[in-house]
Amino acid sequence: MEKDKLTVGEVAELLGITTTTLRNWDKSGKLKPERNPDNKYRLYTMTDVKNVLRENGVMYLPFKELEEKEDKSELGIKEIRSLIRRMSAAFRNSAGGGLMERFEEITKLLFLKLFDESTHAKEDSVFQNSNLRNYSTLNALYKKAVSQFDQLLLNGRGTLGEDNRAIEAIAQILSDVNLSKAKTDLKGIAYEELVKNTFEKSENQQFFTPRTVVEFIINLIPKSSKSFSVCDPACGSGGFLIEALKSGSKSSNLYGMEIDKRMAWVAQMNLLIHGGTNAKVVYLSGDGALGFEPELEEKIPKSGFDVIITNPPFGSDFTNQASLNKFALGKGRSNRRRGVLFVERCINWLKKDLGYLAIVLDDSILNGSANEDVRRLILNTCNVEAVICLPESTFKPYASVETSILLLRRKKSIKERQNNSVFFAKAKNVGRKPNGDPLFKRDSSGKLILDNDLEGILKKWISFKSGENLTTTSLENCFICSSNQFTKNMKTANRIDYLFHHPSRYEAEQLLINSNYPIRRLKELIVKRNDSLVPNVVDPLNSWRYVGLANIESNSGQYDVINVFGNQVKSAVRRFKYNDVVFSKLRPELRKVFVSKEDEDAYVSSECFVFQVIDNEKINEDYLAFILRSDIVYGQIVYQISGTGRPRISSKALLNLSIPIPPIEVQKEIIRKQVNARKEYLKFIERSKIELEKANDAISLAEIEAKNLICS
Repeated sequence: MEKDKLTVGEVAELLGITTTTLRNWDKSGKLKPERNPDNKYRLYTMTDVKNVLRENGVMYLPFKELEEKEDKSELGIKEIRSLIRRMSAAFRNSAGGGLMERFEEITKLLFLKLFDESTHAKEDSVFQNSNLRNYSTLNALYKKAVSQFDQLLLNGRGTLGEDNRAIEAIAQILSDVNLSKAKTDLKGIAYEELVKNTFEKSENQQFFTPRTVVEFIINLIPKSSKSFSVCDPACGSGGFLIEALKSGSKSSNLYGMEIDKRMAWVAQMNLLIHGGTNAKVVYLSGDGALGFEPELEEKIPKSGFDVIITNPPFGSDFTNQASLNKFALGKGRSNRRRGVLFVERCINWLKKDLGYLAIVLDDSILNGSANEDVRRLILNTCNVEAVICLPESTFKPYASVETSILLLRRKKSIKERQNNSVFFAKAKNVGRKPNGDPLFKRDSSGKLILDNDLEGILKKWISFKSGENLTTTSLENCFICSSNQFTKNMKTANRIDYLFHHPSRYEAEQLLINSNYPIRRLKELIVKRNDSLVPNVVDPLNSWRYVGLANIESNSGQYDVINVFGNQVKSAVRRFKYNDVVFSKLRPELRKVFVSKEDEDAYVSSECFVFQVIDNEKINEDYLAFILRSDIVYGQIVYQISGTGRPRISSKALLNLSIPIPPIEVQKEIIRKQVNARKEYLKFIERSKIELEKANDAISLAEIEAKNLICS
């Protein structure tokens, strides 16, 4: 039976970290222990540790497969991690060698162990027979095992390395381990652990897509047929193909392509060790999957692939002039982003009328003015099925870029119109912190779980595809755009991104159309104050009345003026006066807007616009601030917000907003209702604080009573 509680030392070994790190996790709240009632030592619940292991210990395989093992002789994740460490140590304690060299040799030996198990009985096993377990015999067996491989893919890896001592030591470590007959996918887990420890700690992190994203994308694809051919033309270590294999795809239908020779070998080994014996991975020299060499064309089925799933490189330029001119999106150009060309190449490789493409793209391809031709190509050749906006932290710390998953289905012909509704969603978290560490949260029962929005989005996607009538209100951070609305939106601007098609846009349009009162542009109602200065330059030692973005409350119109010394504010600020309306242009979705009630002038961050109402007999300042915080305005600006990391709205977009202008009495009535609602809100907040104090008092009283019972 498995222990319910683990000690600090046991958990540290299981997670592969030091006890100091574990104690720091306690302080930060990442992994909180309980206390032994007798000696006050830290004890950890198996549930919490397993949830951390799910992210830290296993890249793809669900941990439950390890939990449910019945054979006690079978290795668990703790033993697997120990096995990998022992094999690495064998090299360090011998001739040494770099991280990549150790990785390659351990990979060869894991593969060789599988080959030995599949071709020899126990009594003839090279690994299990100490008389045969020597470098010469192992190397001969390895040469035989890889003789079936493409020599170009092997690229000099046709023999074992020269560190005889380390290789024999690792063979001994593996001698009592049965990789092929384990009930759990021991061989796959071991290799994934090895891959993760190597490439996430080296210069090759660009080859990895987070596990949560990989699993999500695989599950977007219809599961109507396991005979689908699946291709990843930029396969890296093979993550997408392995997940497709686990989801039921036949290994003979899996195709991988890679421009990096070492990673092509890694992907092939990864698939073999996971049981994908018939999967095909090819190394492509020159331009890789963007080339036009005859040998590349020979590898593409004449009718195309059923499914292409890929996360292509989107940060580098393709400059081969001869090849560029063969692309519709490259013709006549000196260079083009590789991610752009991958879109065209993948679409052309899809089967017509049923081929699916799931691709991770830089958001500029979906909304940038420089990529309108890409979107025209997409809309002419494909139906858009889904757009999933990913958080900026998805590929950090290795890349800081806003990306989305685009799911397309190839049309039968250009004349075919978009005939299906489009599923849009936005994930705030994918179980990953900006530094690359796993991100956890606690569920309603207090259990530690990965903070991953993609799981909920996938459930909504499945419901949508099953024909459920999902209303916009039932979908948090998701919405369905009908084919008619999608086509209508595309006529106003050629964009496919989440914000452009957000329903608040046309909801605002309907509100304005149905308004009982005149509509005016904001620029007709206000003048913009541009009185700016830098306090650190003007008077660094004086005290300044200042409002930073953190001092403005979202949605409520509340703000605080603080006193700071001029040398604390080194960037420009804007002056505002009594009854001025202040609007934060940075992250406008937070709706930070207020009306100044200050008798003295004060200053606000330059990330805000300051407006003075021209005629307050026509429009009340408080009413204007309320409208600027409302859905009527947000729906007008949501698709005009731009910027990576720090999204903003431009002055031009804001000044062209449409504002309904009811009579001044109606405006004041609206404000009175808002003020009363705010008072009720604060009453409820105060009541909740009182109830919380009562709850804390009850816990304290229970502790006092317990002490009295113990000590009496």
